[in-house]
Amino acid sequence: MKKIFVSAILGILCLSILFGFAPMVKSQQSSTDWSQYHGDSGHTGYTTDNGPATNNTLWRFSLLPYGKIEGYSAAVANGLVYFGSEYGNITCANATTGALVWNYNTNSFEVSSPIVANGLVCFDCEDGNLYCLNAQTGALVWIINSTDTAFSIGDAPLAVSNGLVCFSDTWTIGVIVQTTYANITCANATTGSLVWGYGVAFSISNYESAPAVANGCVYFTDGVGNLDCVNATNGALIWSNPNGGYDTPSVANGYVYYGQYGGGFCCLNAQTGASVWNYTTGGTNYAVPAIANGNVYFGSEDGNFYCLNAQTGTLVWKHAVPNPYGGIYVFTGSVSGNGYVYFGGNNDYIYCLNAQTGALVWQYQTGGSVDSLPAIDNGILYVGSWDGYMYAFGTTTQVPEFPEPLILATFMLITLLTIAIYEKRQRAKP
Repeated sequence: MKKIFVSAILGILCLSILFGFAPMVKSQQSSTDWSQYHGDSGHTGYTTDNGPATNNTLWRFSLLPYGKIEGYSAAVANGLVYFGSEYGNITCANATTGALVWNYNTNSFEVSSPIVANGLVCFDCEDGNLYCLNAQTGALVWIINSTDTAFSIGDAPLAVSNGLVCFSDTWTIGVIVQTTYANITCANATTGSLVWGYGVAFSISNYESAPAVANGCVYFTDGVGNLDCVNATNGALIWSNPNGGYDTPSVANGYVYYGQYGGGFCCLNAQTGASVWNYTTGGTNYAVPAIANGNVYFGSEDGNFYCLNAQTGTLVWKHAVPNPYGGIYVFTGSVSGNGYVYFGGNNDYIYCLNAQTGALVWQYQTGGSVDSLPAIDNGILYVGSWDGYMYAFGTTTQVPEFPEPLILATFMLITLLTIAIYEKRQRAKP
């Protein structure tokens, strides 16, 4: 009997070491960091992480005196959240508590949404520079300026993939008759060295598009009215569709989705650029689309948030956002793994809907317009507002992730003590 007991205990101990007791020491859900603009390099706006089911405010961070958060998306990685604001400021805070970790100020105007990769934070700025910082300390690692590219770097969002960071820049020449050249540039994300640039000439408009990277390609609207696709390795043009977009495209499952000025919303084949389907709303669709659950989600200037079938473009549902003052704009949405879609409007509200039905789950009123792209990570929703605050919605009820070696060592000690006590009692028996 004694040998059986000891063997059973040792067997349990070996199994514990083999499987690492992962279910006991991990948090209630696995986390896939929201490390780029709209979630990933394809800007899909979807994560397998859960999002909050209530509007419980975990914390809010004031950006004053750096100004409002306008059109930015937070990036979340390794327990830290990064976000930009007006007047050239990038902030890093603890993702759970909102406590300040560091600030970096460019002493300029607006910056882009930051992206995080390999321990680095990258963003561009209206001062004509693209910055790379140490993600933990905020120290400057490298910088690309307009002299390096011969184009003016603005504040359009970036995308990083396979060690390369892609960004847009422009160059305007002429005094009376102006010609602006739109450009997409690709650089080494670790060193900042330039790899390639792709330029398109067009007149008058100084337009910058946020590139999306997927399938070894870079997709962007070029300002001439085209949606272009170039090779991500060398910048060679693959295809160009003249039925171009208004803002940032999203790429997923072999398709490119984007909105247009005047009410068009388009789906193209990502490999060929051929049109798949079109849908018309009652207003301009410049919100970045989110793709999840076989659907595509986007907001429109007609005051509705739309859900279409991603394959056919047929309407699944739409949710009208009320605004007593008129002129409602609905912005970009993001979708969580537990079936919620989150977005903001210029009526100062943040909304959470059921992603399958469009039913309202919760709403929250801020003090300003909410055109910030929602970020979702590890059960927490991060959204900025024109009121100058970054909001975090969620709870802190998750099981903490204790170091597994410590847990296993403790369990081994308890097991050995149990065996010792048992043997002592056996010896004490008459």
